Amino acid sequence: MAYQALLAALERTEEVTITVRGRRSGRDISLPVWFVLDREPPRLWLLPIRGSRSPWFRNLEAHPVLRLQAGGASAQGRAHIRRDEESVQQAIQRFKERYTAREFERYYRGVDVTVEVPLSGGSQT
Repeated sequence: MAYQALLAALERTEEVTITVRGRRSGRDISLPVWFVLDREPPRLWLLPIRGSRSPWFRNLEAHPVLRLQAGGASAQGRAHIRRDEESVQQAIQRFKERYTAREFERYYRGVDVTVEVPLSGGSQT
């Protein structure tokens, strides 16, 4: 099952490739990003490195559907933007635990949003 392959691939990697649609160009834009995976319910958490000012986030905000790719498996999902302080702080803490606080502080600035991507509702390929 492709869904299980995607979950297995996500557990073996530190980055997932996301593809978003450009808000002005309409073109697909792909880039690797860090993530945190929840198994139950299955979902990814993403943090834009410059918060709501990050270009990929602004594209996702305009068109909230994205494609996820990891280890040869892929899925399409709908992004749920979370701006509440509790969700953002929980995501930041989990990113620091996964990637270390030092690495987090090295790359992330002005994080004011997080993105939740449920994996069970999307279509896998």
